[in-house]
Amino acid sequence: MKPMKLPLSVVKMDPTLQLRTTCLDTIEAYAELMREGVDFDPITVVYDTKAYWLVDGFHRVHAAKEANVKLLLANVYEGTKRDAERMAMGVNENGLNRDKATKMEVVRRIENDSEWKLLSGEEKAKMASMSHRHYQRLQSEIADLESANLRHCRKSGTEDSAIPEPENEADSALKPTPSAKIEGKAHVADAVGNNVPDNLRDIFLRQQEIKDFIGWLDRLKSDTKEAIKANPTLWSYFRTNPFEVELANVRRQFRFAVPHAVCPYCSGIDADKCKACKGVGFVNEEMYRATPVELK
Repeated sequence: MKPMKLPLSVVKMDPTLQLRTTCLDTIEAYAELMREGVDFDPITVVYDTKAYWLVDGFHRVHAAKEANVKLLLANVYEGTKRDAERMAMGVNENGLNRDKATKMEVVRRIENDSEWKLLSGEEKAKMASMSHRHYQRLQSEIADLESANLRHCRKSGTEDSAIPEPENEADSALKPTPSAKIEGKAHVADAVGNNVPDNLRDIFLRQQEIKDFIGWLDRLKSDTKEAIKANPTLWSYFRTNPFEVELANVRRQFRFAVPHAVCPYCSGIDADKCKACKGVGFVNEEMYRATPVELK
């Protein structure tokens, strides 16, 4: 495949296609090299006739924006966003190797996907850019952890706790927690509709405190854009791209702190013995999505 020069303005950066946390130091280092004229390997995108979905090269794209580079070489594949998601499972970005946590998240996503989990072991390992043995080892570690939590749930008599599937929205954790009145007492439900036990009621009722910070960050981003637009000369030395990258990382940390669902392993009961929620009785949205289907 011959790479083509692609304008950054047409590249679609979907955070669900990047498993790593964005590293500002890496972006800064890449940006400096780009300013010096150093050539980088082509980024990888999937074109679905409407959008160029970025699969590999998130840090290079961020760095190009920081260095005011308008075009990047890109390997362009025709396909769908689903094809892009599959390709993203095996990405090994140059200069920023995947750590074990990232590799385990890749395995979890593959094993929790209704289509991908039916592939052969060799196919799944190839998809994840791992040896079959390495994939099996990580899969075994994940299974051991989930098995230990499930044994605890059975021992405490909570294995029948069922949690409905979450809504497929990026910010579903930010939606208000639904509530109703039952026998004169406020009934609280988590983000997926599960009843919240009394010992966690105050936590779920106070989650708006975290959501308020998220709203403040969103307003900060919006207000900053408006200020720059109104007086670009005043903001001449303000670096928009690293600001937005760091703000996105901070926002992600706040969003992950939002109580999303009662722990599907212990149901909030005897949480101090639960390895999944580590004693708090609830999980965030990311943890819930990684929960085995049979426990939901």
